[in-house]
Amino acid sequence: MRGGYKKIFWGILIATFSINLGFVTILPTFIGWTIVATGISILDKYAQKGDFSKAYSLATILVVLHFIGGFISLLGEVQIGNAVPFIFYPLISMMIELLLIHSLLKATVDHFDVMGRKRVSEKYIAKDRAYIILMGITMILYTLTITLNEVIIGVITALITTIYLLTVISSLRKETFQ
Repeated sequence: MRGGYKKIFWGILIATFSINLGFVTILPTFIGWTIVATGISILDKYAQKGDFSKAYSLATILVVLHFIGGFISLLGEVQIGNAVPFIFYPLISMMIELLLIHSLLKATVDHFDVMGRKRVSEKYIAKDRAYIILMGITMILYTLTITLNEVIIGVITALITTIYLLTVISSLRKETFQ
């Protein structure tokens, strides 16, 4: 299962920091979510218990959403960038990501419960709650960012939430075989 968490870690990192070279996107966001979906399928294959299928479905939705978003951005951001659905596109993506990570951590906790590792499962229940709170704050501040046109607040909270998420996934990778 360590390999699954490793893929999820790198997928989230790639999805967060997509690489652009001017107009051309070298490493698009949907590739990161594809790697996350691959990691989740590995977890589902080797888990004793814990249904990772919901997390996999949500990761697939993020792949499609970001593929379409990347394609639409190629068509010309100037004409469609100000349309209402595209203003809330990142917020919708954040909501799906929140559901994905919650279902991933819930399935992981179920897996640890079956292994008889109650203390570890309680630790990740607390981390899941903290992530939900951080992502909720991020979504609220993103909404304020749209309203007040102040980008820096939203970027900072999203970065803090992503760093926290990466530390949780990294600790899961180490926790699996202890």
